[in-house]
Amino acid sequence: MRNNVHDAARALYEAQRYEEALRAYDHALARDPRDAVTWNGRGDVLHDMGRFEDALVAYEHSLALNPSVAWAWNGKGYALLALRRYDEALAAYDRSLALDPAEPLSWHSVGYILHDLGRYEEALRAYDHSLALDSTSGKSIQVWRNKARLLSRRLGRHDEALAACEHAITLAATSARGWTLKAEILRASGDEQGARNAEKHATTLEDQEP
Repeated sequence: MRNNVHDAARALYEAQRYEEALRAYDHALARDPRDAVTWNGRGDVLHDMGRFEDALVAYEHSLALNPSVAWAWNGKGYALLALRRYDEALAAYDRSLALDPAEPLSWHSVGYILHDLGRYEEALRAYDHSLALDSTSGKSIQVWRNKARLLSRRLGRHDEALAACEHAITLAATSARGWTLKAEILRASGDEQGARNAEKHATTLEDQEP
Protein backbone atom coordinates (compact mmCIF):
# COMPACT_ATOMS: atom_id res chain seq x y z
CA MET A 1 0.00 0.00 0.00
CA ARG A 2 2.80 2.42 0.85
CA ASN A 3 4.35 2.03 -2.58
CA ASN A 4 1.02 2.72 -4.29
CA VAL A 5 0.45 5.88 -2.25
CA HIS A 6 4.02 7.06 -2.75
CA ASP A 7 3.94 6.32 -6.49
CA ALA A 8 0.71 8.28 -6.86
CA ALA A 9 2.19 11.27 -5.01
CA ARG A 10 5.37 11.07 -7.07
CA ALA A 11 3.38 10.98 -10.30
CA LEU A 12 1.56 14.16 -9.27
CA TYR A 13 4.88 15.79 -8.44
CA GLU A 14 6.42 14.84 -11.78
CA ALA A 15 3.33 16.25 -13.51
CA GLN A 16 4.03 19.53 -11.63
CA ARG A 17 0.69 19.28 -9.85
CA TYR A 18 2.39 20.40 -6.67
CA GLU A 19 -0.56 21.21 -4.43
CA GLU A 20 -2.12 17.81 -5.14
CA ALA A 21 1.21 16.09 -4.66
CA LEU A 22 1.71 17.81 -1.32
CA ARG A 23 -1.72 16.71 -0.14
CA ALA A 24 -0.94 13.15 -1.24
CA TYR A 25 2.33 13.12 0.68
CA ASP A 26 0.64 14.61 3.74
CA HIS A 27 -2.03 11.93 3.56
CA ALA A 28 0.66 9.24 3.39
CA LEU A 29 2.54 10.74 6.34
CA ALA A 30 -0.64 10.91 8.42
CA ARG A 31 -0.79 7.14 8.04
CA ASP A 32 2.94 6.52 8.53
CA PRO A 33 4.96 9.47 9.84
CA ARG A 34 8.12 7.36 10.04
CA ASP A 35 8.46 6.79 6.29
CA ALA A 36 11.74 8.41 5.23
CA VAL A 37 11.00 8.07 1.51
CA THR A 38 7.73 9.96 1.87
CA TRP A 39 9.37 12.76 3.84
CA ASN A 40 11.98 13.02 1.11
CA GLY A 41 9.29 13.22 -1.56
CA ARG A 42 7.50 15.92 0.42
CA GLY A 43 10.77 17.86 0.50
CA ASP A 44 11.09 17.65 -3.28
CA VAL A 45 7.58 19.07 -3.74
CA LEU A 46 8.13 21.91 -1.29
CA HIS A 47 11.45 22.76 -2.89
CA ASP A 48 9.91 23.07 -6.34
CA MET A 49 7.13 25.22 -4.83
CA GLY A 50 9.84 27.61 -3.61
CA ARG A 51 9.16 26.78 0.05
CA PHE A 52 12.79 26.14 0.86
CA GLU A 53 12.62 26.34 4.66
CA ASP A 54 9.75 23.84 4.71
CA ALA A 55 11.61 21.62 2.25
CA LEU A 56 14.63 21.65 4.54
CA VAL A 57 12.50 20.51 7.47
CA ALA A 58 11.11 17.64 5.38
CA TYR A 59 14.58 16.50 4.27
CA GLU A 60 15.80 16.63 7.86
CA HIS A 61 12.87 14.44 8.93
CA SER A 62 13.84 11.98 6.21
CA LEU A 63 17.48 11.93 7.28
CA ALA A 64 16.61 11.54 10.95
CA LEU A 65 14.79 8.33 9.98
CA ASN A 66 17.39 7.10 7.49
CA PRO A 67 20.69 9.00 7.21
CA SER A 68 22.12 6.62 4.61
CA VAL A 69 20.08 7.87 1.62
CA ALA A 70 22.24 9.99 -0.67
CA TRP A 71 19.29 11.66 -2.40
CA ALA A 72 17.95 13.05 0.88
CA TRP A 73 21.34 14.63 1.60
CA ASN A 74 21.30 15.98 -1.96
CA GLY A 75 17.84 17.44 -1.37
CA LYS A 76 18.96 19.04 1.87
CA GLY A 77 21.95 20.53 0.07
CA TYR A 78 19.70 21.88 -2.68
CA ALA A 79 17.39 23.55 -0.16
CA LEU A 80 20.32 25.07 1.71
CA LEU A 81 21.80 26.28 -1.59
CA ALA A 82 18.50 28.02 -2.40
CA LEU A 83 18.66 29.66 1.04
CA ARG A 84 22.28 30.69 0.32
CA ARG A 85 23.50 28.84 3.40
CA TYR A 86 26.52 27.70 1.45
CA ASP A 87 28.71 26.19 4.16
CA GLU A 88 25.87 23.97 5.35
CA ALA A 89 24.98 23.10 1.76
CA LEU A 90 28.54 21.99 1.02
CA ALA A 91 28.51 19.82 4.14
CA ALA A 92 25.25 18.19 2.99
CA TYR A 93 26.66 17.56 -0.48
CA ASP A 94 29.80 16.06 1.06
CA ARG A 95 27.55 13.54 2.82
CA SER A 96 25.60 12.90 -0.37
CA LEU A 97 28.73 12.32 -2.43
CA ALA A 98 30.27 10.10 0.23
CA LEU A 99 27.25 7.83 -0.23
CA ASP A 100 26.96 8.22 -4.00
CA PRO A 101 30.05 9.75 -5.64
CA ALA A 102 28.64 9.06 -9.11
CA GLU A 103 25.75 11.55 -8.89
CA PRO A 104 26.44 14.32 -11.45
CA LEU A 105 23.77 16.69 -10.11
CA SER A 106 25.48 16.81 -6.72
CA TRP A 107 28.83 17.63 -8.31
CA HIS A 108 27.16 20.37 -10.37
CA SER A 109 25.63 21.92 -7.26
CA VAL A 110 28.98 21.82 -5.47
CA GLY A 111 30.52 23.56 -8.46
CA TYR A 112 27.82 26.22 -8.45
CA ILE A 113 28.38 26.98 -4.76
CA LEU A 114 32.16 27.13 -5.10
CA HIS A 115 31.76 29.33 -8.17
CA ASP A 116 29.58 31.76 -6.22
CA LEU A 117 32.07 31.73 -3.33
CA GLY A 118 34.90 32.73 -5.66
CA ARG A 119 36.70 29.40 -5.36
CA TYR A 120 37.00 29.14 -9.09
CA GLU A 121 39.52 26.35 -9.63
CA GLU A 122 37.67 24.13 -7.17
CA ALA A 123 34.41 24.97 -8.91
CA LEU A 124 35.90 24.03 -12.26
CA ARG A 125 37.01 20.66 -10.89
CA ALA A 126 33.50 20.02 -9.55
CA TYR A 127 31.92 20.88 -12.91
CA ASP A 128 34.39 18.54 -14.60
CA HIS A 129 33.47 15.77 -12.14
CA SER A 130 29.83 16.25 -13.09
CA LEU A 131 30.57 16.19 -16.81
CA ALA A 132 32.79 13.12 -16.50
CA LEU A 133 29.70 11.33 -15.19
CA ASP A 134 27.18 12.85 -17.61
CA SER A 135 28.15 15.06 -20.52
CA THR A 136 25.39 14.29 -23.00
CA SER A 137 21.99 14.28 -21.30
CA GLY A 138 19.70 17.27 -21.06
CA LYS A 139 20.68 17.62 -17.41
CA SER A 140 24.27 18.41 -18.43
CA ILE A 141 23.34 21.46 -20.52
CA GLN A 142 23.43 23.84 -17.54
CA VAL A 143 26.70 22.33 -16.34
CA TRP A 144 28.33 23.07 -19.69
CA ARG A 145 26.96 26.63 -19.60
CA ASN A 146 28.12 27.26 -16.05
CA LYS A 147 31.55 25.88 -16.89
CA ALA A 148 31.69 28.20 -19.91
CA ARG A 149 30.71 31.22 -17.81
CA LEU A 150 33.32 30.40 -15.19
CA LEU A 151 36.09 29.92 -17.74
CA SER A 152 35.28 33.14 -19.59
CA ARG A 153 34.12 35.55 -16.90
CA ARG A 154 36.33 34.52 -14.01
CA LEU A 155 39.38 32.79 -15.46
CA GLY A 156 39.73 34.52 -18.85
CA ARG A 157 40.14 31.19 -20.63
CA HIS A 158 37.94 32.08 -23.56
CA ASP A 159 38.91 29.28 -25.96
CA GLU A 160 38.02 26.64 -23.37
CA ALA A 161 34.87 28.57 -22.50
CA LEU A 162 33.82 28.60 -26.15
CA ALA A 163 34.38 24.83 -26.41
CA ALA A 164 32.18 24.26 -23.34
CA CYS A 165 29.52 26.57 -24.76
CA GLU A 166 29.55 24.66 -28.06
CA HIS A 167 28.82 21.46 -26.14
CA ALA A 168 25.77 23.14 -24.59
CA ILE A 169 24.62 24.39 -27.99
CA THR A 170 24.95 20.90 -29.48
CA LEU A 171 22.67 19.57 -26.74
CA ALA A 172 20.14 22.41 -27.05
CA ALA A 173 20.47 23.62 -30.62
CA THR A 174 17.09 25.38 -30.72
CA SER A 175 17.61 27.41 -27.54
CA ALA A 176 18.70 31.05 -27.74
CA ARG A 177 20.46 30.84 -24.38
CA GLY A 178 23.51 29.02 -25.66
CA TRP A 179 23.96 31.36 -28.60
CA THR A 180 23.62 34.42 -26.37
CA LEU A 181 26.33 33.00 -24.11
CA LYS A 182 28.47 32.25 -27.16
CA ALA A 183 28.15 35.89 -28.22
CA GLU A 184 29.28 37.02 -24.78
CA ILE A 185 32.34 34.76 -24.87
CA LEU A 186 33.29 35.78 -28.40
CA ARG A 187 33.00 39.46 -27.47
CA ALA A 188 35.17 38.91 -24.38
CA SER A 189 37.80 37.23 -26.57
CA GLY A 190 37.84 40.18 -28.98
CA ASP A 191 35.81 38.63 -31.79
CA GLU A 192 33.17 41.32 -32.23
CA GLN A 193 31.98 40.11 -35.62
CA GLY A 194 31.59 36.55 -34.35
CA ALA A 195 29.66 37.89 -31.35
CA ARG A 196 27.28 39.82 -33.62
CA ASN A 197 26.72 36.75 -35.79
CA ALA A 198 25.92 34.66 -32.71
CA GLU A 199 23.53 37.33 -31.42
CA LYS A 200 21.83 37.47 -34.81
CA HIS A 201 21.36 33.71 -34.79
CA ALA A 202 19.98 33.87 -31.23
CA THR A 203 17.20 36.19 -32.41
CA THR A 204 15.93 33.45 -34.72
CA LEU A 205 15.46 31.05 -31.80
CA GLU A 206 13.06 30.90 -28.89
CA ASP A 207 14.45 32.09 -25.56
CA GLN A 208 13.25 29.12 -23.56
CA GLU A 209 14.60 26.20 -21.60
CA PRO A 210 16.67 24.23 -21.93
